Amino acid sequence: MSKDRHGGTKRHIRVDYVKEDMIKAFCFTAKESRVFRIDRIMAIQEVKRYA
Repeated sequence: MSKDRHGGTKRHIRVDYVKEDMIKAFCFTAKESRVFRIDRIMAIQEVKRYA
């Protein structure tokens, strides 16, 4: 979950890389690549996938 002007948004993402204070990831919620500021992330949860 991350902070935005509406209080917070829950997104499902796949992290592509982390650089300084930013995370570049594919957002499954928006169906496109996004950049997230680390200081605005409120919570994370790892999801394990089994093939």
